[in-house]
Amino acid sequence: MEWTDFMTAALALMIPIVAIVGAFVTIVLVVWLQARRRKAELEMKAQIYNRLIEKYGSAQELAEFLKTPEGREFLRGLAMPPAERPATVLRWIRAGLILTFLGLAFIFVGWWPALEEPGLMFPGVILTALGVAFLLGAWVTHWWGRRFGETGDRPSGTEPGPTP
Repeated sequence: MEWTDFMTAALALMIPIVAIVGAFVTIVLVVWLQARRRKAELEMKAQIYNRLIEKYGSAQELAEFLKTPEGREFLRGLAMPPAERPATVLRWIRAGLILTFLGLAFIFVGWWPALEEPGLMFPGVILTALGVAFLLGAWVTHWWGRRFGETGDRPSGTEPGPTP
């Protein structure tokens, strides 16, 4: 075996390993950064609450302050915005469409007789399956929210909650 054949084989073996490890490292990094951001937000809110409690000598004084319009406005400013389910569903749809079409492109290139790259079929199938999974997840989230009344687009006169 020549040196170039050996290097080609080694490179062909290393590319998928590096890609898989890189994907896992990216996922771990994103999750870690999100957890760190959330922890910082919670610590900031805890400090604000502690300062607010220290400012008012008793719980009764604090309760009276919170009943005033200024107190309600203060609490509204501290409240985290509600989860934006429609935005999440749209992100899932976008990711699902991108992955599905990217996977279909890989499958098409793997099937194309002139290119003869059957090795692209496997990643194509995986990407297409991931895209379909994202699209199904978006549909289920949207359906679940409509069924249990978590959106504002219910028909008028209906109450939130499961239907009999």
